[in-house]
Amino acid sequence: MKKARAKRRSPRLLILRDCLPAAAVLLALLAFTLWYAHALSVHAERWTGHLDTVERYARAGEWDAARSALEDSRADWTAVRPYLQAASRHDAVDQADALYGRCAALAEAGAEAGTEAEIDIDKSLLPDLAELRR
Repeated sequence: MKKARAKRRSPRLLILRDCLPAAAVLLALLAFTLWYAHALSVHAERWTGHLDTVERYARAGEWDAARSALEDSRADWTAVRPYLQAASRHDAVDQADALYGRCAALAEAGAEAGTEAEIDIDKSLLPDLAELRR
């Protein structure tokens, strides 16, 4: 009778098999981080475009259109804000909130005065949101 031989596996294969779950988790985290960074950049570009539109309307004295565009942009921001607040630096998110508040106050003041207000929206805060992924 032949003796049943147990298959011996290479120690390298055993180590590789044991490391696969950890490597899969690390790859999933890397993929999520890359996706999040890209999504945040897309959002920041969109919000900057919205504020450019608001600024253009304000400079033209079209205050109703400026307020409407600002309300739309703020609604978009508010929808995404909880995700940013949970996964990012709170101070940068709060600064962007303050930016929207200042823009709303400027639009309201310009509409009430009926004159061309001093509008210089500091949109540099929104691209800084891309740094939140750190």
